[in-house]
Amino acid sequence: MLLIQFKTSDGRPRVGLIDADGTHVHPLAEAPSVRALAQIAIAEQASLAGVVERARRDAPIDYAPLAAEGRLLPPLTHPDDAHCLVTGTGLTHLGSAASRDAMHKKLAESQSLSDSMKMFQLGLQGGKPGAGE
Repeated sequence: MLLIQFKTSDGRPRVGLIDADGTHVHPLAEAPSVRALAQIAIAEQASLAGVVERARRDAPIDYAPLAAEGRLLPPLTHPDDAHCLVTGTGLTHLGSAASRDAMHKKLAESQSLSDSMKMFQLGLQGGKPGAGE
């Protein structure tokens, strides 16, 4: 099951289920967001997959134009942007963690920071971004 969030041509948020070959999106009629689908699943004490499976679907649409027109949304959103912060470290497995650790040790020895490390340091100093940033 691969869900996406996207904007309709008139700007409304929707959730769609991508078909097996990745060319079409089947918009789900019951919820405008993945968060709303999750709330339905919680209220029904059901799985998200079960809610999606039972959901009524509108006519399929082509995936490529959604991407080309910039209408794809983040995988999870909240009505109030201040309540949804998506972050990551890039450390998805032990190999990347070891590489990142080695990079930091090398940088500490040379006292010269890479651009990504400078950005990381700025984030530590600046804290959480303001609304809309």
